[in-house]
Amino acid sequence: MSNKTEWTSRTVIDAVGEAGSVDLDEELVARAQLADWLDAGYDLDEDDEAWIMDALTGAEITYEDRDMALAEYGLVVRFNI
Repeated sequence: MSNKTEWTSRTVIDAVGEAGSVDLDEELVARAQLADWLDAGYDLDEDDEAWIMDALTGAEITYEDRDMALAEYGLVVRFNI
C-alpha cells in the first residue's frame, strides 16, 4: 500500500463573479483546464495564476490554500467523490 495521496477530481467555482465553474476530472490536464478557465474569466498576473494552479490542482489542498483561494480570488473547490 502506498502512502501517496491519490488525486481526486474536483470542481473550481467562482463564488463571487460570473465565471461559473470548471470541472477538473483528470490530473494530467487539470492545470491546463484551470489555466484556460482563469484566462477566460479573470485578469490575473502570472504569479497569482501560478499560485492558484499550484494550490488547486495538487493531490492535496490545504485548508489555508482553500481559505486564501476564497478570500483573495473568490474561488471555492469541491471534491467530486
